[in-house]
Amino acid sequence: MLNALLSPLLNSLLNRLSNSLLNRLLNSLLSPLFNSLLSRLLKSQLFNIVLNQLLKNLLSHLFNSMLNQLLKSLLSQLFNSLLIQLLKSLLSQLLKSLLNSLLSRLLNSLLSRLLKSLLSHLFNSMLNQLLKSLLSQLFNSLLNQLLKCQKILLN
Repeated sequence: MLNALLSPLLNSLLNRLSNSLLNRLLNSLLSPLFNSLLSRLLKSQLFNIVLNQLLKNLLSHLFNSMLNQLLKSLLSQLFNSLLIQLLKSLLSQLLKSLLNSLLSRLLNSLLSRLLKSLLSHLFNSMLNQLLKSLLSQLFNSLLNQLLKCQKILLN
């Protein structure tokens, strides 16, 4: 029974101890090997070339990305500004055209009414004058005829 209780505890301690020893052994063996390999790798020209190329590519990509963003922003602002100017110009021309058209129609309508009124007044005035003149002549002619008739009758 004591053996059954101590066995899992001893197994656990042995596992921890063996894992710890194994880790130390591996670290002591692999660490110098890894350091040596890493040192050789860092000293190798091929690694430096690859690392330089990788850094250049990363920097180039970063620069291109930033430049693209900047150009997009500038072009967008320029396009928006040009579009606003174009819309302002078009609206201004449209308003001027509409105002000119409305003023022209209004002026034409007013002039037309004024001319009609003036012509009507002039025509009526001339017609009145003509009628007065004709009536006056007719009346005078009739009166003269009557006077002649009266003279003839009196004689």
